[in-house]
Amino acid sequence: SKISSSMKRFLFIFVYIFFATLCSKAQITFNHLTPYEQLSNYSVISFYQDERGFIWIGTRNGLNLYDGKHIKIFNVNIRNKSTLQGNIIHRIMGDQRGKIIVYTNFGIDLINIKTEKITPLVGRGVTAACFKKNVLFYAKENKVFSLEQGSTKCLCILPSRLSVHSMELDGYNLLLGTKEDGLFMYQIDKKKTIQLINRMYIECIYADKSGKYWIGTQRNGFYCYNSRIMIKGPQLGKDNDVRAFCEDNNGNIWIGTMNGLYQKVSD
Repeated sequence: SKISSSMKRFLFIFVYIFFATLCSKAQITFNHLTPYEQLSNYSVISFYQDERGFIWIGTRNGLNLYDGKHIKIFNVNIRNKSTLQGNIIHRIMGDQRGKIIVYTNFGIDLINIKTEKITPLVGRGVTAACFKKNVLFYAKENKVFSLEQGSTKCLCILPSRLSVHSMELDGYNLLLGTKEDGLFMYQIDKKKTIQLINRMYIECIYADKSGKYWIGTQRNGFYCYNSRIMIKGPQLGKDNDVRAFCEDNNGNIWIGTMNGLYQKVSD
């Protein structure tokens, strides 16, 4: 049966609260928005909570800022110079000190949360991005770059047949997930690239609080990378497409797959 428009309207807030409660106490409280507080689009791709506690919500048609009462929408506006480059919001990052970095389908933008001024940082062609230690790392297909204090450097170039799909910073090492041939680690200080997993599509990379990295793949389950050791995760029934990870306050890892949700209880 078709989902009613009112159900769609409130779907995103239920999703957010569900994941928020994974990081809180066992008692669950649900809230919903009023019909006047609508998202720009109900296909939610990304979330970020800034230092004020406000929630930035990335959708397939615009960026939404929810302050607990109202929603403000940011999207492409050709009449405004201070505008996002793209409307599909792949990832939202920040420094918890006034900067929001938004990775869209047409580039990466910087938002000043005090003035809400939007400044373009990187143009078209970005395939992955992460922001750590006030440095923006991003990939354009097989090439990996860093942007720090306005200076752009090409860090490494993978074989031309590869495309970097996900990335995270592990100390002084960049973990690079590709679509075609698994996971690579680029050692920034040594300027050396090492392959950690081969012949797999890396869907996502997630860093937990203990320093472990959880790697989700298409059709091949998940892996955990810790202290230079790669461990294959247990079989999740018949569900091998791992799309997302989330850690709660008890250290449990929640694993989102193509067909369901699993929990890895903390050791």
